[in-house]
Amino acid sequence: MIGKLRYDLDDASDLTLLLNAVHSPELKDPGGLTLRQAKSDPRQAAPLSLRFYTGENVSDGRLALLYRRALTPTQNVEAVGYGGLRELDNAIPFRFIEFDREVFGGRVQYDITGEMLGTMQQLFTGVDVQHQNDDRRNLDNVGGSPGNTLLLDQDEQVTALGAYLQDDIKLTDKWFVVAGGRYDFVRFQVDDHFVADGDGTGSKTFHQMTGRLGLSYLPRPDVQLFANVTQS
Repeated sequence: MIGKLRYDLDDASDLTLLLNAVHSPELKDPGGLTLRQAKSDPRQAAPLSLRFYTGENVSDGRLALLYRRALTPTQNVEAVGYGGLRELDNAIPFRFIEFDREVFGGRVQYDITGEMLGTMQQLFTGVDVQHQNDDRRNLDNVGGSPGNTLLLDQDEQVTALGAYLQDDIKLTDKWFVVAGGRYDFVRFQVDDHFVADGDGTGSKTFHQMTGRLGLSYLPRPDVQLFANVTQS
């Protein structure tokens, strides 16, 4: 199910509600075939997939609220907040995976268009943040159903924070430059509740500056040539 509802608050601002939900109670996974198996019968399922009845049952829903406002004819601000839930039961060879996921986050962005330093430019800047939490358990796979042997039980959290700046510069009617940079901070955290195989509790943090630079040329209105150098 997908839904979108927009409401104009006034001449300069609007709210948009976005909904995305799916429920798939039975998704079969045929697995991969060797070259010999594929030549023999390309429509067959892999033997391990048949043995363990591989597949998944998934329910997923996301809700977002987007606010836009024109501050002036050349300046805009945008804010969005969102959240989602996912439940997954996944039978794979030798294991049955269960996890519940919660995710939420938001973004605020500001842009301005106008002449700066003798050229027309559109400048974007913003901050986004997201947090995800997974409650994950692995058990043995008994004919496509979870068995009684616990193999993994842990909570997994990921928190991400990013700030960015991008400038679209119109040099002439045919030449354009895009330049930007972004800083990302990402933290992974695992809380291990199954310590029979050792305590895997811990965390790791990453942070990095990345940039992009692009050049575009329009020899005619319906043709664009471009080159980009980006980091991620």
